[in-house]
Amino acid sequence: MRHFFGFLFCLGCASSFAADARANGAQLIVNEQLVHTFATSFGGWNPPRRAQHAAEVVGGWQAGTEFGAKAAGPNWKVFLGNQTVVNVSPQEAAAFKTTPQDLAATLARRLNLAVGLPALQVGQESLTMTMGAPVRLRVVGHEARKAVLESSPTGVVRIERGTGELIVSPLAIGRTVLRIKGPTIQAEVAIAVLAPALNPQGGYMAEVFGRFATSEEVADAVRNALQNQPNVPGATTIEVNPGAPGGLALGESRTVTASVQATGQGYAPFIGPVSVRVANVGATPEREAELWYSNDPENVPLPSDLYWGQLVPDRSIRLLYHHKNVATRELTFRYLLANPSDRTARVVVTLGDSNPESDPTRAGYSAAEQFLTKLLRQAGEVVNVPPGAIVPMTVRRVAPGDTMSGLASLTLLDGGPERVVVVGDANWLEQQWDPWWAAHRSIGAWRYVRPRWLDRYNLPLEGVQRHVYPRPFRDVNFSYEVGGPVGYLRIGETPIASMNLEGKLEGNFGVVYTITGRLSNPTPEPVEVEVGYEASAGYSAGIFVMNDTLVKCGTMQPKQKAVVGHVRLSPGATKDVVLKTIPLSGANYPGTLTLQQVGIE
Repeated sequence: MRHFFGFLFCLGCASSFAADARANGAQLIVNEQLVHTFATSFGGWNPPRRAQHAAEVVGGWQAGTEFGAKAAGPNWKVFLGNQTVVNVSPQEAAAFKTTPQDLAATLARRLNLAVGLPALQVGQESLTMTMGAPVRLRVVGHEARKAVLESSPTGVVRIERGTGELIVSPLAIGRTVLRIKGPTIQAEVAIAVLAPALNPQGGYMAEVFGRFATSEEVADAVRNALQNQPNVPGATTIEVNPGAPGGLALGESRTVTASVQATGQGYAPFIGPVSVRVANVGATPEREAELWYSNDPENVPLPSDLYWGQLVPDRSIRLLYHHKNVATRELTFRYLLANPSDRTARVVVTLGDSNPESDPTRAGYSAAEQFLTKLLRQAGEVVNVPPGAIVPMTVRRVAPGDTMSGLASLTLLDGGPERVVVVGDANWLEQQWDPWWAAHRSIGAWRYVRPRWLDRYNLPLEGVQRHVYPRPFRDVNFSYEVGGPVGYLRIGETPIASMNLEGKLEGNFGVVYTITGRLSNPTPEPVEVEVGYEASAGYSAGIFVMNDTLVKCGTMQPKQKAVVGHVRLSPGATKDVVLKTIPLSGANYPGTLTLQQVGIE
């Protein structure tokens, strides 16, 4: 606490008809309140001598008398009875940019206020402090200088005297009571030395993955590092503004300074700059081992468990979730990372997460667009899950009739626990923890809200995993020759099988297709080949990566066709093309990829 409260509490009734006046160099101090600092000489007396004389006169003040001001030729003087306290010359007044009359009136008023102080007046009845930040405590009155200072227990703070104040310096985290004992009266001040809500010297580190990490991803990693700091999970609220830190190439690192505000019950508030070292340490795996498919149920009418899975070290998985709220009121859909061990877990997360949408196809499209954009660069972020804590991956408030959708790649890194539990659930709003509501409009909830202790919520830490699909990839080769029939390829037609043979994934939602083709032009003329995509099975959507370029087809009506790209072929030329795509949640499949010469129906 660096500033005084707006109130003063008074201990002691009226003054005991005494004034404690002294000079400190050129300063006149009355009852430990600075009245005036003399600036010029007068009548052969320099400023310190003038201050000493004024203190001698004021020391003879008696109750019932007042200080006044009156003219004395070109000067004005402040008087007490028949004694002159201060002569105010034009030169003295000029030093304070005022007139002799106004300065004399001001000094008389200050003196009357100072001698009228109670025997002991303390500026605050309690102090809240943090380590490294001394606080100045106002203490005035004619017993202030004579007061004995004691704190119990000792060792929490150090007390030093100043003019009209005590300088309280914290020595250790704890609580103590400062007793200020004057000859006739005493005061007590309760002092609490608290740990800061955030330690600015915490040596914070953040790690990102990717062939290149964008400035936005670096900023998100800074937020992540500060939200997941290693103190009590959920004890504080932290707001982070990392600015625009710039991107990071693979292998690069940089220190980013963020503006931070942190508050929390039982902690001292922190406002200030905090440094975080961000490093781009690698690229995410090109292929995950499994697809976890969370779409059972797709339509959620009541609070329920949606998914349970278990991450193990260095076995990357892809998670797809897609759910519609068919209840009569809002639900909160969450996907959480839970660490039941006593070691910090480090999880690499690549996330595409849509805002709730009334159109399920648009929700799936939005999530896949984010995911594929990051997949192009093998981008991800290391999320630390503290021991015995839960970190939210996504928290969405979903209105009746709306759908939320997401795609994520998750890898538990070595060197931590043997497992991290992934839980998806739906709850009524009143069942949700208030601190996590702040993230319901955010992609990557862990960057904006704190972890929570596992014992605050009865998460299922053991379970039986369902809807697991190994090798969630389709590698397809094709060839197309100019002059031949139109080439076509079905997307989402042949389903992959589940791990335990409980069924097949109709539509192959969330499966990454890598389509490698060779185009040839045996004709003597240059031609252009069009790569198209048709919504063959109904309302759909399409998003592709063609030769490392993201192509967005948008949502599509039944039988609508969109152009994915063009390839120019010289006479006799052969050219390879590589496409990637993912069947999108909420869309209808199969869809058809077509290849044909431009200008030929």
